[in-house]
Amino acid sequence: GHYWEKIIKRRTVHSMSGEGNFYKFLMSKGLIELFLWLDIGCMRNREYNWQTLVSHPEVVPLPSILIQAREKPTELSTTWVDKTRHACYVAGASMAGTVAAWPEFFEAFKLTIDGYVDRGLCIGEDQAVIQTTCTRHLSLCRFVLPGQMQGDPWFGMLWALHHGVNVDTL
Repeated sequence: GHYWEKIIKRRTVHSMSGEGNFYKFLMSKGLIELFLWLDIGCMRNREYNWQTLVSHPEVVPLPSILIQAREKPTELSTTWVDKTRHACYVAGASMAGTVAAWPEFFEAFKLTIDGYVDRGLCIGEDQAVIQTTCTRHLSLCRFVLPGQMQGDPWFGMLWALHHGVNVDTL
């Protein structure tokens, strides 16, 4: 119990911080059009270092978050994905969304994290948490699949954002 008590305390402190209000302020002033979540591993091979990461903003769908995946989920699920028991097909390395889509996704993501904490599941596996969020809220996520990008299979979404893809296939 002691470990999870610390996590719950951190969750409470984070949810009461002004960080979310700062982003809301920036969005309300039109200073942010796109959110890009990148794992530091995306910069491991230097291909996109010093590059404009999003040369094709039209790739980012409205009103969903763009996520890289090995396959596309097609039905809602109530499963709490645990990498020790379930297959993970969503890459946690990168996500992109418009200001219209990000707040709704972020709320669903926070609720998913709360569900993991309440069930004593590990929140350190970003793939599992993101996949659970998406399969519980299918309309919030669109997926870039392996045939739509090149490069590293876990970090290839940067290729799609930099070079563009056919958005009708997402």
